Amino acid sequence: MKFLRSLPIDTCLLARKLKGDKTLKPLEEFRPEAIENILIISCTAMGDTLFAIPAIRSLARLLPYAKMDMLVRDRFVPLFRNLPQIREILEYRGRCRGTLTLASIFRKKKFDLCISLHDSDPCPVKAAFLAGVPFILRIGQRDEATAPYLSARTEYYPEKHAIEQRLDVLRLLFGSEAESVLTTEMRLPVKTQETEKFWHNIMSDQGIKPGRVQKIGFQFSASGVYKTWPLENWTMLGEKLLARMEQVIIVLFGGPADRAEAEKLCKSISEQQPIFKNRTINLAGYMALSKLPAALNGLDVFITNDTGPLHAAIAVKTPTVSLFVPTRTGCIA
Repeated sequence: MKFLRSLPIDTCLLARKLKGDKTLKPLEEFRPEAIENILIISCTAMGDTLFAIPAIRSLARLLPYAKMDMLVRDRFVPLFRNLPQIREILEYRGRCRGTLTLASIFRKKKFDLCISLHDSDPCPVKAAFLAGVPFILRIGQRDEATAPYLSARTEYYPEKHAIEQRLDVLRLLFGSEAESVLTTEMRLPVKTQETEKFWHNIMSDQGIKPGRVQKIGFQFSASGVYKTWPLENWTMLGEKLLARMEQVIIVLFGGPADRAEAEKLCKSISEQQPIFKNRTINLAGYMALSKLPAALNGLDVFITNDTGPLHAAIAVKTPTVSLFVPTRTGCIA
């Protein structure tokens, strides 16, 4: 099925190859002063896309007069729409869907430089190549799928943090002069008024009186079962926090698929003491993704599995307690 989805763009790429088109240029010909329009590609999970922010912020410092657009998975667009460095967010449906349309959009925008900040799904890079972008770079990769469509790529070092892997592309482009402006800080813009309005509405809807309360967020779900702390552990933690601190409320985070588990967790926490019911707020599946930065920004602490909202919380400067397990066999947690 994946082969069929990529067939249209692969056919066009083959036709272009047979014509001997040499639009792609080697890294040696890169001249920063000639770059006017940049395409940033980051089309994987929420956390991986958040890891691209430091590279975007750094690139804006290195090329302050260039304009940047960003290709993001469609379901995550609302989270990144307000990045100040980005002129326009472009949507990608994933799995090679709509890549010929993307190639047409890229061609019209006349991008001078494309940087892919993820190491999976080669189709967006193929679309950039087909659109005639002269310089295309990508972070270190474990396969050769996009190698023919790149001006250069960085080395892949699995021990490096994902943010540093993305910054390596800028080091490759700009050399030692990049070091003075590189930043590893993720930052999602969120206004104080937006945070205050969000939480005022939530507290009013829940009948919680104004005043100083400590809001502790629970991200109890994750992308895989192996990354998920057992629900009974979340229940015990919630009971202990509510019993020990009278001003604490528990706020549950998650997506639409987590609603049933969230309701179960709310019920479990309140079973011991009914008074706890009024101190548990369930936002799982009831909040637009665009509201996530404001929601996280208003918390006192966010307790979470290893999942995208963890990195979003860090990006809005909310203290986190993060629960990790090995992602690969043989790793140490």
